[in-house]
Formats: sequence, structure tokens, C-alpha cells
Amino acid sequence: MREYFSKAVMAGTDLLRTLPLEIRRQDDTLVERTTVARLASTLNTLSAGDYIFSVALPVGTRISQQVRIDEHGAVDVTKVVEDLKALPSVDAFLKDHLVTMLGETARSGFDDAMRFVRRHSSSFNAAVVRFGVQLEEIRHAPDDHLVKVRAFGITDSVWSEAASGAVSIEARGSGQRIRSEAGVRLGLQVLRAGHAALNVVLPAGSDLVLSAPVDADRSIAAAETTVDLGVGLINELQALRMEGRLDEVATVSQELHLSEIEGFEAQRVGAATLAMYVLLRTGERQGAAELAGRLVEKGASADAHVVLAETAALSGRHRQALAELRAAGEVGLPDFSYGLNYMTNRMRFYIQCRASGTLNTLGLEPGDPDGLDSLFERAQGVSLFTDFSEPTLTFTGLDPSDPDDERLSEEVVAALSGQTVRLRRTAPPAKTLPLKVEEANP
Repeated sequence: MREYFSKAVMAGTDLLRTLPLEIRRQDDTLVERTTVARLASTLNTLSAGDYIFSVALPVGTRISQQVRIDEHGAVDVTKVVEDLKALPSVDAFLKDHLVTMLGETARSGFDDAMRFVRRHSSSFNAAVVRFGVQLEEIRHAPDDHLVKVRAFGITDSVWSEAASGAVSIEARGSGQRIRSEAGVRLGLQVLRAGHAALNVVLPAGSDLVLSAPVDADRSIAAAETTVDLGVGLINELQALRMEGRLDEVATVSQELHLSEIEGFEAQRVGAATLAMYVLLRTGERQGAAELAGRLVEKGASADAHVVLAETAALSGRHRQALAELRAAGEVGLPDFSYGLNYMTNRMRFYIQCRASGTLNTLGLEPGDPDGLDSLFERAQGVSLFTDFSEPTLTFTGLDPSDPDDERLSEEVVAALSGQTVRLRRTAPPAKTLPLKVEEANP
């Protein structure tokens, strides 16, 4: 029975994490659709102001709460408490005679304990003072670190340094939010002495949040990166995919409809591109191909051509797949690591078939894959230094056209242009221990 109960508790916790959450302004304008599990990261995307958070429960009940977000992206807890206290039922409870009596008893007991400490333990007070000094030293310790951020325009996979003012940088909590001023696709490079240069492709309509690595001294990368694609549901799918929770990706993606994607694909190209990959990975090939076709018409990046190549290959249309791969190469490398993975694997397949003389089994001639070799070499060179756990293309190397994992010296970083920002080191995430329930001996 205990084992059954513990499993039920864990299942209930997972269900709670996936509950849909809506965030609206006071005038009922929809701001974000996300889930409870992504609430913390969603807060970083909100500007200061008053919002209404609504959670839909499985039983058909909706819980709504007014929440105030301050200028640092944090929830104003005092405002939440004040709103709760203003409710008639809560006010009546707090003024109840029994509640008042219990509160006075607890306060009296606490006062007695503090009097005991002051009277009998001067050494305790000294320890408290020492601890306070140590906390102050820790709070001001130089554990924050400075990084330099450079912005690049990208044309045919060539990174050219962008003009000054191409990006705006805003402190958000412990990190820094970087936004393209023109809302266009950019390449961002993050530099820190002792670490490899980190390159991140920022799709159009997206923001990049930089934070300090948990173990900054050992990490090869200069910073942790989180790309905000600007659409709550897409951000949730991105997070679930990064955590390897594929069953939940399939569940959440059922709410993803092509008609909804049409509403944001023009302004949020990055979100639409990730939605395209989600459709492909969950077996919705036709929907993925339709969306890819629309993105190609809008002049999107290589990702759309890669998806068209993959859907064509899976349907046995290999000559069309080769044409789409060449079209992708003319545009440049994909913006997403998923696309780079599909691209290199599919090109490797055709090149190996040519080497083994089996192209005829695919309905292809020996010369059909000609021209793929240089594109494959270029994509493979980037793949070697790509972090495929990140959704958007993220790789290391001071020269984006020639990636490597070389750590930079202070002199090299100091000599380069860019905006210097401070990243506050955050505490490592708490470890979750498996719940173990044992039956007591009778």
C-alpha cells in the first residue's frame, strides 16, 4: 500500500508540472500560454507590471491569482499576501478567536526562546555575528564574473561583426537578457578569459538569456544560455525536449495546431521553426512539410529546406531530398542544432551510398550526390564543436567559420570589441533523491 501511495504521489507531482498556465494582463489580454513546470523561466520573459495567472485543473476548475512582477523579474510576494488577506474568507479566518490565540501562544514561545539565548549564550551571539560577517563576505565575494558579448550578422554562414547598438542587454534576475534591436537573426559570441568562445545563433524574434555556469571554473563555455523563442508553449516544448521527456513532448504537442502557428510564424520565426521540428519528430510529417514550405516562401533559414529534405527522403523521394539539401547549403547552416543533425546524417547517408555503389537502390544515379562533399565537410566541422543538447545552434570557437575548443587568454579577450556584462553565479540545483519506501517488519 505504501509503495502504491508513493507512486501515486510522484504521478500527481508530474501531473501538476504539466498543468496548463495562462498569463494575462489586467485587461484580459493573453500574454503567455505555458505550464506550471516552466513558470520560473517564463517570469524572466515578463516586463514589470500586474498580471493574472490562471491554472486549469483536470477536474474542470480554474484557479486565478493576481500577481505583480517587479523590475527584476521577481514576483512581488507581499502583493500576493495582501490580495489573499483581502479575501473575506481569509480575513475572517485570520480574525478568528482560536487563530488569534494560537498566534499569541507561538509568539510568546518564540520571545521566551530569544530571551534565553540573549541571557545565557553570549558565545551564541558572537557566532551569529561571525556568521553574518561571513554571509556578507560571501555575498560580495568575486564569484560573479564578467563576460564580453559580441553581435554578428549572418549571411551564407559567414559571420560579420554587426554595427554598434545591434543588440540591447538588460539585467534579468541573475542573468542578462539580450535582444536584437531590429528583431532580425543574429549570431552572438560570448567571451571570457580561461574559457572557449561561445557562439549562439539567435533566430529572428527571439531573445537570449545568459547566466553563469554552475561550475564556472571547470566549464569550457563562457556562460549558460537559454533562448526565449517568444511563445510560451514552444518554450515549454523546447525545455521538455532538452530534459529528454519525450512522452510529455508528444502530449504537449497535441495542443500545437498549424492554425495557431500561422499566428506567430511571421514575427517569431524561431518559434515556428522549432514547432516544425516538433511536428517532424512526433510523426506529423505532412504538417512539418507544410510549415516548412511556408517558411521557405518567407525567406527563412536553412532549417526549412532541411525539413523538406528529410520528409522527402522518408517518403522515398531522394532526388528531391538532394535538391533541398543543396538549397539549404546555399542559404547556410541551420539555426537549430536539430537541423544540423538532420543535415549531416542525411548527407552522410547519401555519400556512403555512393561509396558503396548502392545509390541505384534509391533510384539515384552515381552523380546525383555531387556537390554535397564540401557542404558535408563544412557542416561536419561545426558539428564537432556543437552542443547538441541546446536547441539553437551553439558551438565554440573564436572564429565562427573555423570552430575549435581553444580557451582564450585575458589578453585576447581584452583586445576584442564587445559589450561587457556581469553574470551572477547561482547556486547549483538541488539534487532530487529517489523516494524509497520500505515495509516495516511485522
